[in-house]
Amino acid sequence: MLCLQWIRALTMIKTALKHLLQSSGYKIFANEQMPVGFNWLLDVERLARPADISTIFDVGANAGQTTTLLNARFPSAKIFSFEPLASTFSALKKNTAGLSNVNCINFALGRENSVLNLHPKTASTQNSLLPDINQPNGAPAESIRVTTVDETLGANHLDHLNLLKTDTEGFDLEVIAGAKAALSRGAIDMLVVEVGFHPQRRHHTYLPDVQAALLEHGYDLYCIYDQNHYDGRIDYADALFVSPSIQKNCSRSYAETFVRHAE
Repeated sequence: MLCLQWIRALTMIKTALKHLLQSSGYKIFANEQMPVGFNWLLDVERLARPADISTIFDVGANAGQTTTLLNARFPSAKIFSFEPLASTFSALKKNTAGLSNVNCINFALGRENSVLNLHPKTASTQNSLLPDINQPNGAPAESIRVTTVDETLGANHLDHLNLLKTDTEGFDLEVIAGAKAALSRGAIDMLVVEVGFHPQRRHHTYLPDVQAALLEHGYDLYCIYDQNHYDGRIDYADALFVSPSIQKNCSRSYAETFVRHAE
């Protein structure tokens, strides 16, 4: 009886707090009730159902910031994290050392197999293999091995990829070009690409260019996330693209979250 009274009291407190916050202009959501477009990790999880997220490529992993988030959301997935610069790769290895499902790979992904010289910037997040940005700056250049998504899938005996996340400071079209075979057969379910909204800002791949490249293979833009602004206007964000096979889940996912949001 005492336990039941405690449950009732806690329920009343929870309800009172909820009403208090709502009357102050706030609304509380559980993770599964978040509206579509709030968090790409959550939307990827929703769209993948009932299939499991089992294989992920994190391209441009840097020191593992996104890799750790992916691992927390999809702990049973095999995550391949790509970072070509030696010093940053060392940090990636250190930060993911306790994650047995993360495979850190010390090369870049691009359009074709090659070796390129990378001129490191002061901030590792600004490093790019895009020629316009990758200019000599007085720092010693580092020789970088480049291969492709398609070749990496084959080398690891993978015929399907649930998620390809790419954040390569303007080199993302090269990454997509190197996934042509997989994209043409719909073997990549979803892509999260850092995109820019102004063609002159070369650190971020221009959104219309990414859309055009993926539409060739039937991939649609699903939503935009984490908008960043510069000089009073939107500058760059993360964009989620979905394959034809995943597109059928889009309406269902939206309807489910819309109903929960309305409750």
